[in-house]
Amino acid sequence: ELSDLISLSAQVHAVGNGAGSDPLWLATLVAVAAGGGERHEGAKAALREERPGAPRELLDSARSAASSAGIAGALTAAADSVGLALP
Repeated sequence: ELSDLISLSAQVHAVGNGAGSDPLWLATLVAVAAGGGERHEGAKAALREERPGAPRELLDSARSAASSAGIAGALTAAADSVGLALP
């Protein structure tokens, strides 16, 4: 997860305005805490391929995994701390 976070974060900032950075960090946080899975890997692939909606896919996968792991409140608090409203 750390190597993906580093490379994808660099890509997001090099290619655009860094719009996917916060969702990437939050999704990585949840993946480390609760496990990644196919949905998380797919969302990272979407970001890597610069597909529209990739940041939203990351947030959706993070919310789903956080909910399953019982840490949805912690995810919401983390999102709030960086000024990101979860959909």
